[in-house]
Parts: sequence; C-alpha cells; structure tokens
Amino acid sequence: GRRWREVLGDSGLRVRYYADGAARITVGDRASTLAVLSALGKAPQAVQVR
Repeated sequence: GRRWREVLGDSGLRVRYYADGAARITVGDRASTLAVLSALGKAPQAVQVR
C-alpha cells in the first residue's frame, strides 16, 4: 500500500506524520472528518476516528 505522506502530501490538509507510519489529520467537526475519509477512499491502514 501507499504511505500516508504519499496519499496526503499534496492535499493541502494539515497532517502530522509519525515514525511508525501513522498520520494525524485535524479537522473541525464530524462532517469534515467524514469528508476527509471519503476523499481518501481506501486507506492504506486502519483509520481511527476519535
């Protein structure tokens, strides 16, 4: 699969990348969170929404 940096690199989103391959995307509310997940389509790793 592709790494998060490859998937999100040119997206314009504020993303924090971690050494273990994880990424954190900060968004305003649940609707915008769902929009980001929808835009990603199939994610390279399990996506965790908190």
